[in-house]
Amino acid sequence: MKKTLLFTITTLLLGCSSTEPNSTETNIVKLDPIDLTKSDESVKEYWVLSEKSYPSYPIAAAKRKMNGCAKIQFIINSEGEPEDLKTINFLPDNTFVAETKKAISGHRWVPSETNKTLQPVLITQSWDYALDDVPGRLDCDSQ
Repeated sequence: MKKTLLFTITTLLLGCSSTEPNSTETNIVKLDPIDLTKSDESVKEYWVLSEKSYPSYPIAAAKRKMNGCAKIQFIINSEGEPEDLKTINFLPDNTFVAETKKAISGHRWVPSETNKTLQPVLITQSWDYALDDVPGRLDCDSQ
């Protein structure tokens, strides 16, 4: 009886320790993002915006009656989330950068019908901020 119990426990322990890793874990290949920052190719060929987050107008800028812009470069990863946000340009100062990054961080994308491999892409977006009663708009793309 003791030998049978010992044999059963040993077999179970050996079986648990020799399991193969999950095949989805071993077959994950991280794809390098395609750089669309200098391309005519549209991000919509790879990813479609499904959730959009909106920035708040910075209080300091509103008090100073200031218009501005921020240009941010980032990767849409294979989960459809933004990562590696980098500031490319801002005008007149960096007042609008934090709100822009916060808004972009809230965005989510779903793969397009042709993006079966969930290909990450590197893109750049410019966000303009303007008050209706303040003349003159700043354009981060023109700089």
